[in-house]
Amino acid sequence: MSIAAIPRRMLSSGCLSLLFTSIVCVSACGDASRLKEAVNTEGQPPEPGYTSEQADRGRILYRQGCAECHGTTLANGPFGAPLKGAYFRDRWRSRPMAALYTVTRSTMPPENPNTLSAEETGDLLALILRENGLAPGATELPAAIEPLGRMILHW
Repeated sequence: MSIAAIPRRMLSSGCLSLLFTSIVCVSACGDASRLKEAVNTEGQPPEPGYTSEQADRGRILYRQGCAECHGTTLANGPFGAPLKGAYFRDRWRSRPMAALYTVTRSTMPPENPNTLSAEETGDLLALILRENGLAPGATELPAAIEPLGRMILHW
């Protein structure tokens, strides 16, 4: 549409500036939504990942030192809270993996806290992730707080 086709009444009443502003806003909103999509896709924190081998190592550790309280299935222990299932997922949903790592490492085992190595803690958490339905990948779960702080648990 050319300016000549726009009625003079619209030009004189400020409608043209409103029309122009609307066109700019619609264009900007389209660009903004594409920008937002890119940020949401690329800016999401990484999901926790682990390897099958890491979870297998965690299973050995779990049987040796955790099953007595948390149970053989991670959810049937006489003393420890469930480490799999709805209760566990609800408690840890949307929290950084570093929080679970810190609680595990600083409080377990209860009779001798702070004795798990960083690697042992990572292995145990890999087992917990597997038991809660997260599929293994090609990269081990890090055994350090900083990268775990960027990983959010989405169940």
